[in-house]
Amino acid sequence: MILIGIDFGEKRIGVAVSDETGTFAFPREVIQNDENAVSKIATIVLENKVEKVVFGLSQNKEGKDNPVMLNGRKFVEDLKKVAGVEIVFQNESFSSFHAEIDFNKPTGAERTVPHSAHLDGSVDASAASIILQRYIDSHGNN
Repeated sequence: MILIGIDFGEKRIGVAVSDETGTFAFPREVIQNDENAVSKIATIVLENKVEKVVFGLSQNKEGKDNPVMLNGRKFVEDLKKVAGVEIVFQNESFSSFHAEIDFNKPTGAERTVPHSAHLDGSVDASAASIILQRYIDSHGNN
């Protein structure tokens, strides 16, 4: 079962994909959040025979959708219509933070995430893989 994970942002959308067994998540790419974003992700879904999309659920401290998630819910509805795929939500809390930490691991000391990682969206794709891996770890490959 192939899954994709989505880290939805106002400017960029991070995309991750699982292996064929639905066991491991890998960063795939970053898509600009524009009028073509739904069709680009639908193409990924169809070309890879994705069975389920795991969408990062972004909420505030009170457990209510934050402004980004309000736009994300419309995106989810549009993607369902175009791709006809099951979409589930997975809490995305701190996924970008953890992705940034992963960029810092090689040297450890006093290093910040390279500016280029933010510009090319590497952090967004890594955050999507963290969201997807959380889902896989908590739900198995079902």
